[in-house]
Parts: sequence; C-alpha cells; structure tokens
Amino acid sequence: MTSTQNAPDTPTRTGPLAVVRRHPLLTFFLLANLLSWISWAPYVLSQSGLGVLPIHVDEITGMLPGAYLGPIFSAFLVTAIADGRQGLRR
Repeated sequence: MTSTQNAPDTPTRTGPLAVVRRHPLLTFFLLANLLSWISWAPYVLSQSGLGVLPIHVDEITGMLPGAYLGPIFSAFLVTAIADGRQGLRR
C-alpha cells in the first residue's frame, strides 16, 4: 500500500506569503483593486465625488494614481513574492 500523506521532508507552507505563491493571479487582481480603491478614496469622498470630505480634488489627480499605481505596484509585489529576484529581473 502507498501512503497519500505528505512526506516528512516536504513541509507544508502556511501564511500570507504562501498564499501569494500558490495563487499569484488571484492575489494580483485582489491587490490591484484594493490599492486602486484606496488611492481613489480621497477623490470619491471629496466635494467632486460624494461630498463627504471638505476638500476639492480634480479628476486628473484623483483618478490617475489609482488607475496606474494600483496595478503596477501589485504586479511588482506579487512578482517579488512569487518569483523572487529572478522574476523581477525577467
């Protein structure tokens, strides 16, 4: 009979970094959306958006950082965690 249990010399990794390594595409999409919405929050809450905050943010400075920096930073972070320095060089 063969055993279906993990061999003792192959540890099972747990934690947030292991989740990123197992599911890099899902992590990228979640992180890109999260970072984009965080950077869009001042614009959405300003007088130009919902009017909750007493500040005025124009569309260019309010929308562009979220549109570009969220996905770019997410791609960099997930690649660095999943593939290490070799992945960043590629």
